[in-house]
Amino acid sequence: MLNKEELAQIVNEERALTKVQTGVGRKKYLAEIMPFLDRKEVIILKGIRRSGKSTIMKQIMGSLLKGVVGAGEMVYVNLEDYRLKPDGAEFKLHT
Repeated sequence: MLNKEELAQIVNEERALTKVQTGVGRKKYLAEIMPFLDRKEVIILKGIRRSGKSTIMKQIMGSLLKGVVGAGEMVYVNLEDYRLKPDGAEFKLHT
């Protein structure tokens, strides 16, 4: 079971990765997605496995960081990170 400090470490590592160049820029997709970010509805990026969803998400975060959004205002968590489910157990945050 994860405690708050372990979860914070994972989130901070992912946050640091958003500052790294993330593959080939997908300007067309970013241009289509960015106008929707001001809306209150949930935005879902879906596609087949290894189609670039995470890369696009990190590129969106990188674009937002260059603007008015601060790093402390967004979080990216890779739910396939093995540390979130140690020993194959169900994920539960220990408070």
